[in-house]
Amino acid sequence: MVQNIVLIVLLVNAITFHKKMDIRKIIRIHKLIKSQATGSPKSVGLLLGVSERTVLYYIRFMRNELKTPIKWNAYKKTYAYENKGELKFEWQIYD
Repeated sequence: MVQNIVLIVLLVNAITFHKKMDIRKIIRIHKLIKSQATGSPKSVGLLLGVSERTVLYYIRFMRNELKTPIKWNAYKKTYAYENKGELKFEWQIYD
């Protein structure tokens, strides 16, 4: 639970610093990476309605600010996570 709070605080601080960041795009990129279905940055850009450069900016943001272990898989031609994990952006009720 403490890790989730820390991640949320880091995310809010990072997004506040990068005012043009759209959390919906981060969530969509995360889902694509998790399913290893991104394709090239240009392909992701077409899906999200942004430029290839913007996709690369989001990937860099996710790596540097959110500490996600994103790597390019040249064989599958997709981004993938190096190990299992999850970004949590939904409200969760704890008993």
